[in-house]
Amino acid sequence: MKKIVFYILAATITTNLFLGCEKEDPIGPNLVDLYGPFRILDSLTYTNSGAINFKTDSVLQFSGSWTNMAEWKIEIKGRTSGAVKTITGKSKNLDSIAGQWNGSADGIFFRKEVCDVVFSFKDYPDTMKTTVTIAEPRDYSKVGYIIKHFEGSGAEEFWGGNGKQAKRINKSDAPEGINYFYMEGTEGGSSYWIGSFPPVSAQSIVGKPYFPLNDADTATTYINFFVRGYGTANTFINFQILEDDNGDGVYTEASEDSFSYRYQVPTTATTWQKVSIPLSKLQTEANAAGNSKMEISKITSMFVMLFSNGIATPKLACDIDFVIITKGKPL
Repeated sequence: MKKIVFYILAATITTNLFLGCEKEDPIGPNLVDLYGPFRILDSLTYTNSGAINFKTDSVLQFSGSWTNMAEWKIEIKGRTSGAVKTITGKSKNLDSIAGQWNGSADGIFFRKEVCDVVFSFKDYPDTMKTTVTIAEPRDYSKVGYIIKHFEGSGAEEFWGGNGKQAKRINKSDAPEGINYFYMEGTEGGSSYWIGSFPPVSAQSIVGKPYFPLNDADTATTYINFFVRGYGTANTFINFQILEDDNGDGVYTEASEDSFSYRYQVPTTATTWQKVSIPLSKLQTEANAAGNSKMEISKITSMFVMLFSNGIATPKLACDIDFVIITKGKPL
C-alpha cells in the first residue's frame, strides 16, 4: 500500500513539473540559419534603375537576401579606371546599413564608367553579379578641404633649384581627374629641400584666415594624398602646416609654430598608393617659435614639398595627386 501511494505522489510531482514549465525563446542564432541548406532568396539588385549620379544621389542601395546567416563581400570594379571598392558584412540580407555604397573607392577613384559588381560568400560557392553605371563620380570637395588636385588650366608653379623636370602630367591613369604632378630632383648631399609648391592658404580655399577645424581632433584629422614612386631611394614628400598663434591672420616664422611630416616614398610603391596621415604625427619644426603645441583651429596654410634625407642621390622622383584634408576619418 505504501508503494502505491509513493508512485501516485511521484507521478503527481512529475506532472506538475511539466505543467509548470513555460517554453522559453532560444538563446543564440537559429541552427537552421547556421547549418541549414543554403539558397538565394532574392537576387542582387540596386535602387537606381539607370545610371547613378553620386554628385546628387548620396548613396546607391543594394538589396538581396538568402536563407542562412553568412559572411559576404561586395566587390565593385570600374572597367575604365580600374578603381575598386570592397564592402563586407555578415547577415541574411542587404539593408540600409549593410548594402550602401556612396561612390567611394579603396584606392584610385571611380570615373564616369560602367562597373562590374560581384557578390560572394565566404563559406558558400554561390555568387551574384550585376553592373552599375556611374553618370557622375563622387564629389570629394564635400568630404574635406582640397589642397592640390592639379586640374584646370595653366602651368603649376613649383619652386626649387634642385627640382628638375617637375611638371603637371595629363594621362588617363591619374587617380583623380585627368592630371597629376611629377616631381624630380637631385640631392647633392648637403640639403634636404629639393622643391615645393607655393603655400596653400585657408583664405584661398575657404575664404577665411583659418581652416574650419575648430571642433576637430589631431588624431582624427588627416592629410590624404595619392603617391606613386619610380624605385628611387631617399625620396620624401614633406607636408608642413603653419599656425597663426597671435591671431593677426598670418604666419610669422620668428614667433609662431610650424609642424611637418616627412613621408618616405617606398622604392616598391611603383603603382598609385592612397596614403592618410593624421595630424597628430606631425612634429614641431626645429625653427618654430611658438608654444610647440599644435592648435588645430589656428592652421592658416600648408606646404607640399619634395624632400630628401640629405644623402647624395642623383635622382629623386615621384608622382603626387589629390592632396586633401579630411576631418573625422581618412579619405
